[in-house]
Amino acid sequence: MIHPALERLSAGNARYLEGRSAVGPGHRTIDRARPFAAVLACSDSRFIPERLFDTDAGELFIVRAAGNTASEAAIASLEFACLKQAIECIIVLGHEDCQAVISAGKRVRAEGALGALIDGIGAGLDTQDNSNDAERRARDIQQHARNAAAELTRASVYLKSRVAANQLTIVPACCALKDGRVTWLE
Repeated sequence: MIHPALERLSAGNARYLEGRSAVGPGHRTIDRARPFAAVLACSDSRFIPERLFDTDAGELFIVRAAGNTASEAAIASLEFACLKQAIECIIVLGHEDCQAVISAGKRVRAEGALGALIDGIGAGLDTQDNSNDAERRARDIQQHARNAAAELTRASVYLKSRVAANQLTIVPACCALKDGRVTWLE
């Protein structure tokens, strides 16, 4: 059975793609909106999850990190969302042309925290993949979204227990930058 939040997000993305957004001025005031889902998204400013899913301000609990990476701070933020906002669905949203994942796939070397981020992403990618660049990048981006979704329950006893009790659904997804189409990866 598909989670009700996924149905709502899919319907919102369809409205967005068709150019018939239901969200507009006066649709809802921010103080009344309650988040019904959380999104771990990349910090890339080319896409806005609220627009992709045609939701109003406050309806999504958004956590953004380069490469939609499940860092300790991102995981803590999502735990907070589930604990304090009663979130039952987390989307891990990757996107086309994600430079953090592409850098990891190319094994780019960097210093400091950026190097750790790229190395962490790269550790979960297939280094034996010899396909052409566009195919490999797409596969790497999808794989990283899946890896980040799995990391949420590997690194968080709380999120893992919520998933095991069927109180939380975690779904990896990818967004096409050219049109905003969201593809669920499960």
